[in-house]
Amino acid sequence: MSTSNLRMLKRNSIIVTLLCLSFCIGFFLRCWYEIGTCQIDTTINALDAISLIATIILGVYIAKTLQKEVQDKRIEKDMYLGLISAIEQIIRDIDNLVENSGGNNLHYNRIVNVMHRCRIKKADVFKALGSINNESLKSQIDDYDQKLKTELQSLKTALTETSVKASSKPSVKLEKNMVTYSEERIIEIITSINAIESSLFKLKILVNNL
Repeated sequence: MSTSNLRMLKRNSIIVTLLCLSFCIGFFLRCWYEIGTCQIDTTINALDAISLIATIILGVYIAKTLQKEVQDKRIEKDMYLGLISAIEQIIRDIDNLVENSGGNNLHYNRIVNVMHRCRIKKADVFKALGSINNESLKSQIDDYDQKLKTELQSLKTALTETSVKASSKPSVKLEKNMVTYSEERIIEIITSINAIESSLFKLKILVNNL
């Protein structure tokens, strides 16, 4: 549950509690004023009783309604966060793939397929986030959409682009569908991965504060 939702729920609960307390205190003071002593007439005015019951019922209804709204909001956020986490997992898979192999003899088609999956997941995330009815947040989400689009393209380029010029030590060597990266290219790939992970983390913070 986000901090803003907790504050809202706490604030409204306090308001409902204060309303009930105010009514009870007002009822007690009225009895005191009419009788002139601290003894309270055991006869309860029917209107006052109905008013008290209605206040309590209203308070319970408001509290439950707010709780349901908070739960629904949490479910919606968890869906968005789950989609973002799916992209993070793919990025981690790429990172592990490159790190564990030392950049040697990776299946080129596998790299291409993983990047394709990543773009599809990204499209799913921002399609879902497009339903948010908040212009200010939509603007920030659009910024992250473009930022991640650029960063993913940079990662794809680092993973798949081969040099046109012949070189004794190419940064990317592709033979029989197996790819090998130079140390410089591995650093470039890891740098791109770090940038994407940072953007995804910031996007999760934005979503969690909805």
